[in-house]
Amino acid sequence: FETVPCLMEVKAILHLLQERATADDDICSLFPGEETETFGAPPQVDAYRDGEISTPTSSNAAVWISVACKDGQHLNDGTLLTEALDLIDAMDPKGTMVHGIGVNCIAINNGARI
Repeated sequence: FETVPCLMEVKAILHLLQERATADDDICSLFPGEETETFGAPPQVDAYRDGEISTPTSSNAAVWISVACKDGQHLNDGTLLTEALDLIDAMDPKGTMVHGIGVNCIAINNGARI
């Protein structure tokens, strides 16, 4: 998930991941849509679809969240970045859903402050 501008979206993503993790869906059906067809699926996704690799549940699929920050400390909505990180840690303490966290859409001079 990229360019997440607010804490409410981070929370919604985490709730979706929790819901889908219990549904025993594979990574290919986690977020169906034309995006996969338009941009082409990564090779490992095709391998899952073809049964060459055992299909993971969403709880062990690599998902990352990249938040948009207006400065070195706040998301675009004004929420402290640390609050978003605390929420991710509280909702996914073992890191089984979110395997990475990033920052994008930030002025270069604010990047070093993160």
